[in-house]
Amino acid sequence: MQFAVVTRLVALLLLLALVSLRAQAPPSLAQVAVSDPRFDRVVAAVQMKMKDLAVPGVAVGVVADGAVRIRSFGVTNVDHPLPVTDDTLFQIGSISKTFTGTAIMRLVEQGRLNLDDPIRKHLPRFAVKDADASTRATIRDMLTHMGGWEGDLFDDPSNGDDALERIVERMATLEQTAEVGQIWSYNNAGFYVAGRVIEVVTGKPFERALKDLVLDPLGIEQAYYFPADVMTRRFVVGHGTPKDVATVLTPWPVPRTANAAGGIITNVSTLLRYAAFHMGDGTSATGTRLLSASLLDQMRSTVVAKAGTDETMGLTWHLNRIGGLAVAEHSGSTIGQQAHLRLVPERRFALALLTNSSRGGALNVHVLREAMEAYFGVAPSRPSPITTSPAGLAEYVGTYHRQFQDLRVVIDGDALKIDVTPKMPGLDGKVPRPPPERRVGFLAKDRLIALDGPNAGEPSGEFIRDASGRVAWLRNGGRILRRLGPTAGD
Repeated sequence: MQFAVVTRLVALLLLLALVSLRAQAPPSLAQVAVSDPRFDRVVAAVQMKMKDLAVPGVAVGVVADGAVRIRSFGVTNVDHPLPVTDDTLFQIGSISKTFTGTAIMRLVEQGRLNLDDPIRKHLPRFAVKDADASTRATIRDMLTHMGGWEGDLFDDPSNGDDALERIVERMATLEQTAEVGQIWSYNNAGFYVAGRVIEVVTGKPFERALKDLVLDPLGIEQAYYFPADVMTRRFVVGHGTPKDVATVLTPWPVPRTANAAGGIITNVSTLLRYAAFHMGDGTSATGTRLLSASLLDQMRSTVVAKAGTDETMGLTWHLNRIGGLAVAEHSGSTIGQQAHLRLVPERRFALALLTNSSRGGALNVHVLREAMEAYFGVAPSRPSPITTSPAGLAEYVGTYHRQFQDLRVVIDGDALKIDVTPKMPGLDGKVPRPPPERRVGFLAKDRLIALDGPNAGEPSGEFIRDASGRVAWLRNGGRILRRLGPTAGD
């Protein structure tokens, strides 16, 4: 009799402990079908810009008030169309960098590396062209784009498990545009290094290590790196829009060398689950702890300022304030696919946008504005050009250089005109055609605004000055180019 009472008491205590643990775990996000006028406004913005920009397919999702809402539109492929569904897979491009950063932070948590470790502590033969940069660069510099060397090395030396090892070896040819830690400049190659460090520390190929460190603990099953894993599922292809008509672009795969920088293929619901983790306390929806709350917070805390802008850089997350709200976000671009993930952690709000068009970036900018106004009453400022005198424009004229691109800046009436000369193959292995010349004005001193094209009216780069106050760099598309000097005859 006493034994039976004790047994019941133990069972009751175990049940109470289990209930307590469940209560402490973050609640699972539930997708709801109930209409919400705020989300309806986001949906309307998507539909309008799809038509305006000839974007074939979009998936959009929001986490708000603990609920998930997802809508999908259009087709996967204009040549072989299937409806885009909530489960359709898209390439998320450089949003993948935040997954790589999360894996690095897990290794930091485990005491297997430190953010301030020199790269050579883990990769003794690491080198870029500059000996000082090769010695000084740290893991933190990789996650914050502060390496200072040319970052767009889109080479494809291997599709095997040695892919990252071989691309990192080829980085020995990369030239500095600024010193390590001097100026923020977007750097894909830095994430090749981060991925290779993960391989060396774990003893596993990057994709396997990322699965073990991040995907499996988060319960993420629909995130892939390889075409063979995607081809039996519904997925989109990328599109360009020559003559305003959507056209399929090739090739489809991202080289394996770029997986740590931009290789994940997934859907909106998976991105939102991942976003919920990054807005939480370091545990998954099932209560599994991946990171301490302090390390997770470090990822969304300012590490460096982006000179010439109001934005800062965390550990892989781009940081900003909109209407007083702290925002962490990342975009992603592959061949004809554009994605965006935005977090507003203090409101537990996230928005994911996936598109299968090279014009998807313009759609994303518009929809993000509408979402901030719909959910928070925040109307992000719409920049407008300021008047600049001819003498003021002359200060910026010249040729700007980085290893894989040159820009020529000339005066064009009351504005500047920028002519781009690409010099390095892109993800498709081809040196891209020069884009059309574009006219830019100023939205503030040294800060550019596009005057034409699909991004007209949007910020379009920054001139950056050296310690003497002289214009020394131009940041274009997030990458800095060093000024070579005024152009003769301009």
